[in-house]
Amino acid sequence: MNSIFSRVMLGLAIMSVFVLQTYAHHGAQFLSQAREMNTAEVQLGEMAASKAHDSRVRDFAQMIVKDHKQTLDKIQELWDARSRKTGNKTNQNVQVNVEHKRVSDRLSKLSGEQFDREFMGVMVREHQAAIKAFQLHSHAHGYGTTNKSSSKFDYMKDTDTAQFATETLPTLREHLQKAQDIVKEMRGTTTTQ
Repeated sequence: MNSIFSRVMLGLAIMSVFVLQTYAHHGAQFLSQAREMNTAEVQLGEMAASKAHDSRVRDFAQMIVKDHKQTLDKIQELWDARSRKTGNKTNQNVQVNVEHKRVSDRLSKLSGEQFDREFMGVMVREHQAAIKAFQLHSHAHGYGTTNKSSSKFDYMKDTDTAQFATETLPTLREHLQKAQDIVKEMRGTTTTQ
């Protein structure tokens, strides 16, 4: 009996170490994902700001660049705060993932109205994916629709990154709505809500 109890306790101890390590890195993984997504948005926005045929698309692209650069600054602040707290340094070089690179390469070969349509379609899909990722991180840490204002963050519980996700969601939703509106206008339909 004592041997079984010891084995169960040892198993639980090993499992808890694994779970804590995974949990402690969840916020860092989210920041890495968010940084990559925002870097890709800035790159695509810069491309569209110079290539777009439609002034609405150019204006949207300029807004994307401005807002996502601000988001990247916030992400860097979170990385810096985590580095000071944990002593772990972060890689400053951000590479976009293979899928974002493929999209960028495809868009770079387009021009005129075809570029505008494709770019705006990408913006709708990318912002839907970003909203899903930010909501998932926010909700996983108890934020949901309620904003918890706290100046003290528990880095092991990722409340810093969860609050960042929660605070960023309105901008992402605004971008999605504007992108959807432009897509509808480009198709010649009007929005009714």
